[in-house]
Amino acid sequence: MAKVNTQTIPPSLIAGYTKVFIVGNPKIFGFKKVGVNSTARNSQPATISKPALALQLEAAKWLVEQWQPLNSSLFYAERLAEIKAFDFNQTYWHTVTPLRDTTEWGAPTISAYEGPINGVYDDPLRIKTKCVYGNWTKSYNTPVGVGTEENPRPGWKGTVIDQIWRDLWFAQRRLVYGLPVSINLANRRPILIDCQSEVSGTASFRVNSIWYARTVWPMLFYETGTPYVFDKYLITNWRATDIVPMELDSDSGQYFHCTDSKRILRTAYEKNWETITTAFNRLGLVIATPPSRGLYFARNDNVQVSHYETVNVLIGKTPNG
Repeated sequence: MAKVNTQTIPPSLIAGYTKVFIVGNPKIFGFKKVGVNSTARNSQPATISKPALALQLEAAKWLVEQWQPLNSSLFYAERLAEIKAFDFNQTYWHTVTPLRDTTEWGAPTISAYEGPINGVYDDPLRIKTKCVYGNWTKSYNTPVGVGTEENPRPGWKGTVIDQIWRDLWFAQRRLVYGLPVSINLANRRPILIDCQSEVSGTASFRVNSIWYARTVWPMLFYETGTPYVFDKYLITNWRATDIVPMELDSDSGQYFHCTDSKRILRTAYEKNWETITTAFNRLGLVIATPPSRGLYFARNDNVQVSHYETVNVLIGKTPNG
């Protein structure tokens, strides 16, 4: 063991050293004696990877296992770098286009709000309501642009009528993809969802960042010649996996109109895929931005939020396809 005498530590480093070392009482030893803090010897818990990074690592590992390269470390590093850069090499990834792209629209059931009210946010000119969404009532091809009043782009709209706020409608986007290979529990290939999302909100006063949450809800299923019939549910609540921007850049400088763009990486294996006992050949995605539900309208008289996505679905390849 090395022993160091009369070591001078720069003041800028002292704070960091005090977490690792302790200084003995000079009255006991006759001089200042430094030792290692016993708590610094304890092993620290491993850092939990971000969800997107975990998907990237798992996908690169799967490709190594399938392709069995001579230099597995180099192969792994190259594939991982490509995935992180969203540069999916066609040698190792199938790409698919959607079979169907529809918007599902529904109006809420509105009743009086009977919950607690924070006096700070109470506004007698804009009274809260309870807006509950059940099933969607119509479906149409997703508009390329803003759509029409009858068939709008996915999103939601709300307004104040007679000093009472209420949601008018909510619309979610549903995409269905055909998988190039049949997949089951025994041959789970990575299925990555690369979603480039743009959410735009316009309000009479100011926008609220919670309107910009993104829900990307995957569903794996099997489909033959007859189109699969989905439950007519509407996703209107926030989830732990939603992406909510912490800050918004205003298009106008006044924060009554903001557009937020995000690139999101998801896996298809999120919704109880382990319970699927048969092979599946379809991937369904529901993409939504949760509405105000009569509560989260930020003292506005009118709000409309819309969203559009460019979605790439990537399925891992083996040397045999």
